[in-house]
Amino acid sequence: MFKLTPVVRNLLIANIAVYLAQISFSAIDITAILALWNFESEHFRPYQLFTYMFAHDPSGFRHILYNMLGVVVFGPMLERFWGEKRFLIFYLVCGIGAAVLYSGIKYGQNQYHHQKIAEFMENPNAGRFYDLYGGQLTRGGESFVADFEADPDNLELISRAKGFVARDLSEPRDTRMIGASGALYAIIMAFALLFPNTELMLIFPPIPVKAKYLAMFLGGLAIYMGFTSREGDNVAHLAHITGMLFGFIMVRYWKGSRDNFY
Repeated sequence: MFKLTPVVRNLLIANIAVYLAQISFSAIDITAILALWNFESEHFRPYQLFTYMFAHDPSGFRHILYNMLGVVVFGPMLERFWGEKRFLIFYLVCGIGAAVLYSGIKYGQNQYHHQKIAEFMENPNAGRFYDLYGGQLTRGGESFVADFEADPDNLELISRAKGFVARDLSEPRDTRMIGASGALYAIIMAFALLFPNTELMLIFPPIPVKAKYLAMFLGGLAIYMGFTSREGDNVAHLAHITGMLFGFIMVRYWKGSRDNFY
C-alpha cells in the first residue's frame, strides 16, 4: 500500500480532477485550453507552460495512469527527504523548465526545417529532398528519390518534388503537448541521484533493479526514441529528456547529494 505524502496526494487529486473534467465536459475542449502548443502556433499562451502538466490524453487512461503511478512511487521519498515546500518547487520548476526547453528545441528544429526547405526550393535535387524526408519516406518515396537521382533534370520529377515540399510548408505547425512526464522524469532523475542503490521491483518483468540503472535505462530510451523518426509516435520523448536534465540541474544546485545511500 502506497503511503502518500501531502504534496504527492494533492498532485494526484489535481491531475485526476483535471482528467475527469477533460472527459466529462464535451462542450468545452479543456485539453486544447490546457495543452502546451508550440511557440509558432496561434493557440500558444504563456500559461500553458504550467497547465500542460496537469492534462492527459482523454482518449484513454493509460497516459495518466503511468504518470501518476510514477509520481506515487518516487515522489513520497523525495518529499520526506526535502520537505513539502521544496518538493513542490522541484516538481513545478522542472515541469515548467522541461516545457520551455522542449518548446525551444522544437522551435529550433522547425526553423532548421524551414531553412532546408528554402534551400531545396532554390536548388531542387534528390539529395536535398532525401535530407528533408529520408526518415519518413515509404518504399514508394524511396523509389521516387532513386528516379530523381537517376534523372536530376527531369522537369516532371522536379515539379512533383516541389509540390510535395510546398504542401509540407503550408501545413500548420499546430502540435501540442500534455502530461506530467517532464516533471515525472525529473523526479526519477532526482531519486536516482539521491538514492542510487535503492532497489525497486519492476511490474514487468517482475525483477528488482537499482534506481540508478532504471534512470539510465529510461534516459537512454528517451534519447533514442527522441531522435529517431517513427510514424504514428505522438509521445514527446524530448520532454522526458529535458525533464531529466532539469532534475539533474536542480539536485546539483541544491547540493542534495548524500554520503550514505540507501
